[in-house]
Amino acid sequence: MTIMGKNVLYIFDDSFKAGFFERLKISSASLLLLCPITVNREKIEAVVNRVKQSGCKEFKVLDYISAFGDTSFLEKNNYIRFIAEIADKKIIKKSNLKEYFKHPRHNWSFWWQSLIAEKNPLKSNSFNNLVKLKVILEFRKKYKTELIAADIVNRELSQSLADNAGNFNYSFYGQSHKAWHHWSGILLWSFMKAFIYQGRLLLRSLFARVLFRGLNSSGKVNSNYRYFLVTPFPFIEAGVSKKKTYRSRFFAGFQKELDALNGKGVYGWLGLAMVTDKSSYLSLLHLARRVKKQNRDLSIDIEHTGFKEFFYIFGLHLYVSFKCLSIVPKIRKEISYYNGENIWGIFEKDWMKSFSGTTLVDSLFYYFIFRKAFKQLGGKTTVIYLFENLGWEKMLNIAARQARGLKTVGYQHTVIPLQLLNYFNHKPELENRGFVQSLPAPDYVGCVGNIPAKSLLECGWKQDKIFTWGTIRHNYLKDVIKSAVTWQKRENSILVALSMEEKEAKEVLLCVYQAFNQAKGLKVFIKGHYASLSVKKLCKKLSLKLSSDVFEVTNKPIGALLKQVRAVVVGGSTVALEAIANGCPVIIPRLANIVDINPLTGFSSLGMYASSPSDLSSKVKQIINMQGEPIEYEKCKDFITGYFSFLGKGESFLSRLEKVIADGVSYPVNT
Repeated sequence: MTIMGKNVLYIFDDSFKAGFFERLKISSASLLLLCPITVNREKIEAVVNRVKQSGCKEFKVLDYISAFGDTSFLEKNNYIRFIAEIADKKIIKKSNLKEYFKHPRHNWSFWWQSLIAEKNPLKSNSFNNLVKLKVILEFRKKYKTELIAADIVNRELSQSLADNAGNFNYSFYGQSHKAWHHWSGILLWSFMKAFIYQGRLLLRSLFARVLFRGLNSSGKVNSNYRYFLVTPFPFIEAGVSKKKTYRSRFFAGFQKELDALNGKGVYGWLGLAMVTDKSSYLSLLHLARRVKKQNRDLSIDIEHTGFKEFFYIFGLHLYVSFKCLSIVPKIRKEISYYNGENIWGIFEKDWMKSFSGTTLVDSLFYYFIFRKAFKQLGGKTTVIYLFENLGWEKMLNIAARQARGLKTVGYQHTVIPLQLLNYFNHKPELENRGFVQSLPAPDYVGCVGNIPAKSLLECGWKQDKIFTWGTIRHNYLKDVIKSAVTWQKRENSILVALSMEEKEAKEVLLCVYQAFNQAKGLKVFIKGHYASLSVKKLCKKLSLKLSSDVFEVTNKPIGALLKQVRAVVVGGSTVALEAIANGCPVIIPRLANIVDINPLTGFSSLGMYASSPSDLSSKVKQIINMQGEPIEYEKCKDFITGYFSFLGKGESFLSRLEKVIADGVSYPVNT
């Protein structure tokens, strides 16, 4: 590779390879621009030292982290509109993609279950990679670089950089698309993985039938339920081993009110099995059996499947896969972004998973589960589920519409970060045009408070669908905000609250480790997410050894820790709001590979940001050494009461909901 006299943009991540670097012969470059797609301070310093040793006359380390954060917010609305416009493109015989992927017999589209339509930056890298591509192309334009060298493991980004070299007049050096399989091979591999996955689901179904034998309720649903809850399972309310009362941690307060009615058959409960690092599928089924024996009207998703359902799943999987095979040669030429960027490489993996892979099979699995369960319900039942606007929820709403007479209420149970794009749609997608052209949406969305409700209204949800139901999980915060722990009573310690998303948790943990591994006089508590990998396993993946003098992996309740520490380091988690409710400062690390999904960002100035491990260390020292309260507690209280709606005297979650069901939206959003 000849680079003499050229401006070179060198992109690297944690996989930096000395051999790749040496082959570049960067000493002859006119200007070397280093673009680190990593928060790893040690890796960045190692590359800089290599550059200095090479004899390169002029080089510069670019502020990629800030550019990534800024660009993500600038592109959010463009991306949401772009996905909607892609779906409306006329592709074959005057059909758009939603019509092309219509169910062969029913009036709904497979488009809506796809990762592309979902836009979730936690499940898919498409938006994260698009932002990276935009940042890199902007750097290339600003510094007039003639060569982009990509020493990264991110194949989708590397392919997109190779594909855009001709469009934007630069040379590319790195792993290009030529070294990879043809798209048809990727599709076949996705199909085979999905086929094997179907076999695993079938075995689970057979195993559940054996384990639940003798329980009369297995796979049956009472037609007289007033309410039918759909929740992840197990995720049981804390303390059940003592109380022997099994409730979902997401609906515990509401279930308690329903239990007080003392009527069997008031509500049913469908658990969607979720295996985590802390539970196996076998332990999950054994817990379900105990709940059933307690006379709970609980069924697990797998109970509503049999050979007939799996036969239909296999048939539809084949059907959609062949449709996908037919259209890929055309669609891969159509996916270009607003400035002419070729971004098929960014979407290819999601496309194959969505229309031939495990994502498609999962959606079909849920569709037949809901269809079978809902057919047994009476016409006056209200189905309530956790609203995050994910693919399986769209299958639920489709099945409920087919059952006729059922009302659906999506409960927005947590926070809505501005860049958690699955919550947001382009306005035309929310018009009531049927489940082919429009989003399969619930009849109502009950929100935890005004701020999340206004966010949905602003993106196009109709006023008569959105109401403030109140926060069930975080209703305890109304007592927390009555008084704050005085600053002097807090220890010289901080809490690191890791999120459910492994990518984000690993970046935050690495940043924290490099910031505080040599710290003196500071205790760093690390709290893992209950549904994610353990901190021990995350450290093993990162090859980190936490010093016991500084770090303590803790199982203490979040509430107790927030009254003890002087700051919280947190990414995309509701812990950010719980910290504010406790008057505890929040530091949000800016990351390199995932957009900012902290619930404070864009809504409040109460959080502060750290763009590197050294910046994080500096911010913590600044807070620890403060003599007085670092944040005004009245502002904290105002934000929490604006974000969450708490029950008033004499109110209940049940009474609020029943007013909506009887009279329409009766708890309008305060706009």
